[in-house]
Amino acid sequence: MVLKNRTLGGVQHKFDIVQGPVANDKTARTIALYIAGIIDTNEAIKRLQYNQINDQVSLHTSAALSRLKIIRKYNK
Repeated sequence: MVLKNRTLGGVQHKFDIVQGPVANDKTARTIALYIAGIIDTNEAIKRLQYNQINDQVSLHTSAALSRLKIIRKYNK
C-alpha cells in the first residue's frame, strides 16, 4: 500500500481507517532507493527493521470521522 501511494499518488485503498508506522526521513530514503531499484526487497526490509517507529492513525472517510467522540476539551 505504501509503495502504491508513493508511486501512483493519492490514496490507493478503500479503507476507512489506516494505522501504521510514521515514515521518517530514513524510511523515506529507503523506500525511494527500493522504488529506484537501487536496493532489493531484502535490503529494504533489513533497513526498515532498525528504524524507530511511531504509529499514526489516518481517517479516510466520513464514516470513520462519524465514529469519533469528543471526550475532553482543553481551553488555552
